[in-house]
Amino acid sequence: MEKILVGVDFSESSKNAAVYAVKFASYFSAQVVLLNAFSMPVPYPESSVVFSVDEYEKEAYEGLSKLKAELHLEVPQIDIQILAKLGDGEDIIREELESNKYDLVILGINPNVGELYEYFIGSTATALAREASVPVLIVPNHLHFFKIKKLGYAADYNKNYEKSNVLIFLKYFTTVFDAELSLINVVTENDKYTLDIIKHEEYINQYLEPIHPKTIYSSNKDISEGLIDVAKRNDIDLLVTSPAKHHFFYEWYHESNTKKLAFHINIPLLCLPFDI
Repeated sequence: MEKILVGVDFSESSKNAAVYAVKFASYFSAQVVLLNAFSMPVPYPESSVVFSVDEYEKEAYEGLSKLKAELHLEVPQIDIQILAKLGDGEDIIREELESNKYDLVILGINPNVGELYEYFIGSTATALAREASVPVLIVPNHLHFFKIKKLGYAADYNKNYEKSNVLIFLKYFTTVFDAELSLINVVTENDKYTLDIIKHEEYINQYLEPIHPKTIYSSNKDISEGLIDVAKRNDIDLLVTSPAKHHFFYEWYHESNTKKLAFHINIPLLCLPFDI
């Protein structure tokens, strides 16, 4: 973990995510890049007012510089860089990820926006979590950083983990934070215990055996609610998922279900692309 991108729009949720990011990055001695996507007003056709890109860019950098100074008070040793670009936030983050190598994206989310906003609009965080080729960590705006003691991973035993780096990341994160790992097995009425599932389960357990994970089962028909309930009952500090359009995960990672999990989990949600 060398370089972390943090989306900043100067909202309380994004500022909180930035604070979380520098404290999180301190465990890896990683560089943090604060990215702001600024926009410009659209003038009326009859208006004679001319807007300057330089003026809005300067304002964005001033805001980022102020935030950088505040973050250095929290964690002085972290290397923090700032970057401002004109455009839509989601598009700018995607462009930055395509242009430069990052190991993680950290974004804030406000769980208290209301059901209509959640259902119809959602957030940049949930959109990127489904599509980004790098891990995305979503941080609720009320949550302050604390040392992660328990990780929960929503395992999909229908997948062949020999072709994925997900288990490497799980072992890495668990080791860095000296945390406990729980494998969450969400059992649905459509599940069938096949030979492939047995093989995949054995591979996962064998690979992760050195860190002694435990398995937790959930039979809630609503997968998101089941994961939220398991996380709460077992004091999970960080829930880890792997977006994969296969089996029940196809439904889980349908847009509305992704939003539901992100908006209601109340702990950080780390989305690891299965093909990472």
